[in-house]
Amino acid sequence: MRCAMIWLLIGACACAGDAGEQAQLDDDFKGCPAGLPEFMPGLEVDNARHKITLVAAQPTEPERYENDWVVELSPPEAVLLRGQTFMPIHGHDGRVEPAVEPLSSPGQFALERLNFTMRGPWEVRLWVSSAGATEQLLVLNVCVAK
Repeated sequence: MRCAMIWLLIGACACAGDAGEQAQLDDDFKGCPAGLPEFMPGLEVDNARHKITLVAAQPTEPERYENDWVVELSPPEAVLLRGQTFMPIHGHDGRVEPAVEPLSSPGQFALERLNFTMRGPWEVRLWVSSAGATEQLLVLNVCVAK
């Protein structure tokens, strides 16, 4: 029992240190690099086969923790398979895979629980597919400033 208590305390200290480290990194936020596109409805990314356009976002600008988006795929028969938030400057994801739900409008999908764990530049990685095409990755770059 005593060994278990010691391991529990060591684990708690390690976790507290990680949280403190996370807060320190977030407190040091100096802004995102120049060149990121302005975040607003109409923000888009495309490749030779697919285009993804941001239709709506809640909150209206990306914020830490949970965000919900509506995106539209082109061509409309394309399917949004899955998504992921990823912070390239630290090499980690947002720890929660967002839910992807098709909406009643052709080509529109809800992305729920996009998780940005800290302020800074993020990638929203979206995997799409359509008839005759292999699964493809498209990336929207955003700045989380709040």
